[in-house]
This record gives sequence, C-alpha cells and structure tokens, in this order.
Amino acid sequence: MSVQTPPPEAWTEPESDQRPQPGPAFQQDTGGAAPIPGLPDDEETGYLRVEVKTGRGAVPVPGAHVTVSRLIDDNPVLYRIVESNEDGDTPLIPVPTPRQSLSESPGNSRPFATYNIRVQQDGFYAVQNVNVPVFSGVVAIQPVELVPFPENTDRENADNIIFESAPQDL
Repeated sequence: MSVQTPPPEAWTEPESDQRPQPGPAFQQDTGGAAPIPGLPDDEETGYLRVEVKTGRGAVPVPGAHVTVSRLIDDNPVLYRIVESNEDGDTPLIPVPTPRQSLSESPGNSRPFATYNIRVQQDGFYAVQNVNVPVFSGVVAIQPVELVPFPENTDRENADNIIFESAPQDL
C-alpha cells in the first residue's frame, strides 16, 4: 500500500472564511436545557452536570443535595440547589460563562467561569469542589464521590474539600 503526499505547492493555509466550522458532530447535547435568558452581551450559557456516586463510582447516590455557587467580587452568589436522581445525576444546570469567542484568540481574559459545588447526603461526608471550570456552550460533567461515615464518628464539620485545578488563562 502506498501513500501519496500532495506536492508542497498544495500545502496552503485555508482562507479565514474557509476554515472548518463546528458542525452537528461538535454540538453539545444540552438535553433540552435552555440557555439563560437576559444575560449581558459579554456572557453566554454553559452547562454543569454533577454525577454523585460512592463505592469508587460504582454506586449512584440518589437524593443528594447539590449546591452550585460562584464568587463574584469576593461575594458568594448562589446559582442553583438541586437533588441527584436515582442514577446519582443532577439535571443540567445552566450557568453564565464568558463568551466563547474569548477562547478563539490569545491575550483575552479567561474564556471560562469557575463554580463551587457542594454535595451532601445523610450518612456521607459532604464534598466541596472549588473552582470547577465551565465553558460557554459546553456541558461540564463533574464526578463527585461521597464517602460514607464510619460508625461512631463525630459528624460535625465533616467536609472533604477538593480544589479543582482550573485551566490557566488560555
């Protein structure tokens, strides 16, 4: 079998309007979740789904309370409180994000927003995921593993805090 390579004169950079655009294969399935109406011009909608499991991800945790918040000017802003379903998943949570166009050229501010997620359920240590990145038009799936309390344990202030390593400025 032989592979033919085009001659060097055929190696041209496509014109900017000829570059491939994301097609249906690149579209995120938002499961019918609507974008947030009335956002400012510099914001779009990203989506967050939390998968709550235990037993190294093998057993779903239904009915877990999931709180999504974000710091804006050092003030916490609550976005949503939901419960996980029988599969341990939350519904898609639409959240504000910077415009997608910020990721298309260098030198712009962060093209993503960061959110804090707290998951709690009776009988388990609470988990906090801090600085979870969410991009415009993308479904960010955040797995959370709850650890059950051992017997005869003091359950006050029993949180597992996980600091996400958010992508650096792109």
